[in-house]
Amino acid sequence: MPPSEVQFSIQRSHPLKTLTLKVGSNYLSSTVIYLNFCRFVFGLSLVSLSIVTFVTPLPAYAEDLVDEGRDELNQEVNTLSEKIDRFFSQERFVNEHTGTRFNVQWLAQAQDEEKPSYHLHYSFHLNLPKTSERLHLIVERPEDEAREWLTRRIETESKSPDESVGAADESLVGLRYLAHKSKRSAVRFKSGVKAKWLPEPFADARARHTFFFSGNELHLIQNVGWREFHGWNTDSNVNFNRTLTPTLLFSIANRGDYSSLSKRWSVEDSVSLSKTFTAKTAGSLSTGVGSSSYPHYGVTDYFVSTSLRSYVHRNWVIAELVPGVNWSRSQGFHPIKSVTLMFEFDLVE
Repeated sequence: MPPSEVQFSIQRSHPLKTLTLKVGSNYLSSTVIYLNFCRFVFGLSLVSLSIVTFVTPLPAYAEDLVDEGRDELNQEVNTLSEKIDRFFSQERFVNEHTGTRFNVQWLAQAQDEEKPSYHLHYSFHLNLPKTSERLHLIVERPEDEAREWLTRRIETESKSPDESVGAADESLVGLRYLAHKSKRSAVRFKSGVKAKWLPEPFADARARHTFFFSGNELHLIQNVGWREFHGWNTDSNVNFNRTLTPTLLFSIANRGDYSSLSKRWSVEDSVSLSKTFTAKTAGSLSTGVGSSSYPHYGVTDYFVSTSLRSYVHRNWVIAELVPGVNWSRSQGFHPIKSVTLMFEFDLVE
């Protein structure tokens, strides 16, 4: 639809100042607003307002100018979103990077008056030669495990016993193939063996499509996985991003997954603000709710968390502090306060 041009003219009893704003419609609507300011001796003001509207044809070049402006808005939100994904090592960056990457995360968590607990997550993706950076040898622990630890939201009651047993001892060895990647879409396949006391073959596929509109960004992400002893599972994500300022990103996320083994579904909805303070420091504030069908349908927890993440040595040694509060169904929805400290060693080619 061709754009139009709305023209506002403001007059303060002498020079005429004009402000031009482009919007989308079939014709050029120009509105002239005259504001005549007359000052009285004691500081009183009278304002007279008159509005004149008229219609004129649209210049042929205006559509191209608006298209360029729309592209600039989309590029701005995409650039900040990618920067936040990279800085916080989020799902899109982890699944779509093309070079060799070696990552180790050490986490320590203190929760109320309990003794501190510790966790080590590692990931090694080796770019194989002569594959155009599409095929990688991978050795890692499950990605979801590190995500749950960092957000401090491990809900034991939302997992069936079959899904929980042995999960902490798993390591994944296999191949990852990035079939396609662009700003608007990506397709990734992964297969191999989950090495534990009894090796378990696995395979999964991931697809993403991104829509850009009016400076907003909408990601649709679908994962489908199979494990020999656990059957099929699906994981769907809908993420909306909007750039509020050049350094502030607003996000709404919905994540749902289903397991054929336990016949269980779980859903998580969250809202977050992420901000880059400097080139080496960023923070986020998140709140949300989780729900599950195991052992019965209902809300499993509410949570609020903040995160402060900073490079401590160049761009490959990172420290992150994550304080939060969780209201869990398994604890009678009483507030559980926690603080997580993470040190990350991240080398990316």
